[in-house]
Parts: sequence; structure tokens; C-alpha cells
Amino acid sequence: TIAKVYLERLADGPVSLPVTLPGNHHSWHQFSVRTTKRDALQAFLKERGVDSMIYYPVALHHHAPYARFAAELPETERACREILNLPVHPHLNIEAAEWVAESILAFE
Repeated sequence: TIAKVYLERLADGPVSLPVTLPGNHHSWHQFSVRTTKRDALQAFLKERGVDSMIYYPVALHHHAPYARFAAELPETERACREILNLPVHPHLNIEAAEWVAESILAFE
């Protein structure tokens, strides 16, 4: 239900939304959006009382156990710079989700 609010309200908003391909289903354990202004958006949301998270700030191939593979993965690195996770959990009500969406739409 929360993901549906985000998908509907932010369809034409300033962030890229997750896509679920036809025939697939999503559990919405995380609701990740992308923007080149991620850090500014996170700060703006915090000012409005909205918690958000950056779960994977460093690409996996930059962690010590994987350093031996020395891969160039520019899209992975870009995703790590752009992805912000919005609140989505069973205790979040529709009004709070609407506030999150409204806040993102107010972001310049």
C-alpha cells in the first residue's frame, strides 16, 4: 500500500522510481529511488522530519574481500551515489507516506 502511494504520487516527480516487470511481484522490503541530488534530497527530507537511508554507500567490489577482482563497474558506482531508500514498513500509515511523497515533490 505504501509503495503504491509512492509509485502513484511520484510518477512524474524528481526521482527515478523502481520498476517491477510484468509477471513479477515485489515485497517492497526497501523502496529505493534514484536521483543525482541524493544527498541534498536526504537533507531536505530530514528537515521535514522524513527519515531515509543509504543502505549501500560503497559498491561491493570496493570492499576488501572483493578487491582482488579489481573490476570497473561505473553503473554500480553511480547507483551507489544516487540511491536513497524511503520509509516503507508496516507501521507507516498512508498519511505519513503522503507526506514523504509531498516532501519529495517540494524538493527543488
